[in-house]
Amino acid sequence: MTEKFQILESKPNKALTYFLMGLIWLVVLMVAYLVFYILYDLFDYGIKNYFLHKTSDLFFNVLVSIALSACCFFLIYTLIFPRNSFFHRVIVNEKGIIIYNYKKEIVKEVLYSDLQPSRQNSFSDVHHRDNAKLTKTTIITHKKNKNETIEEEIIDLYFGYFFIKNRYDLHRHFLLGIQTFRPDLKIYPLTLERYYLTPETKNVKPNIVGTVLIISGFVIVTFGAICVLILFLQWCYK
Repeated sequence: MTEKFQILESKPNKALTYFLMGLIWLVVLMVAYLVFYILYDLFDYGIKNYFLHKTSDLFFNVLVSIALSACCFFLIYTLIFPRNSFFHRVIVNEKGIIIYNYKKEIVKEVLYSDLQPSRQNSFSDVHHRDNAKLTKTTIITHKKNKNETIEEEIIDLYFGYFFIKNRYDLHRHFLLGIQTFRPDLKIYPLTLERYYLTPETKNVKPNIVGTVLIISGFVIVTFGAICVLILFLQWCYK
């Protein structure tokens, strides 16, 4: 190559990450308020009266309070203690894709030189894979394991509530590296089209407006559903 292969590094999506963390904290506060409301009603009516006249309601309220409290503690623990473990730094260069943790240790490394043809001798050696809800996309490659058997190597750039702003660009750059350094490997045609890597679309800028709208809609719907659930449970205890 006459032109040096560029290095692409991940960019954390701080706005979305902090928004989601704030949303989770809001859920924690709302659930905590609901637990307080249930316990207040319990003690205001009197545990003895509940036991004598509303025995089933007493046990139900206690179970709900315990379950909601456990949910709160779990969310708080997830937000405070292991938050550093979600942080990852991703680099795509002329060697392959390298993923670092918050300690700057390499946790995953997929080198172009290690990639192998599919063991099934299928239509492609590299392809993308969407989950059932179409909310997560991974890149599937193949490598040899310690037993010299070829198996799938999945490149997953989803790290809990730590979001990467340029995940699509990292996928595309990695696939471009395969095209550049491993032209012997076959990339699935639909994957090439999706990442604008066909000869006709290489110079076309991808349109990500649709993805942004889908994510925004999902966040709004999720938040609305949580609010409706909290209001419904509060109404049930009136």
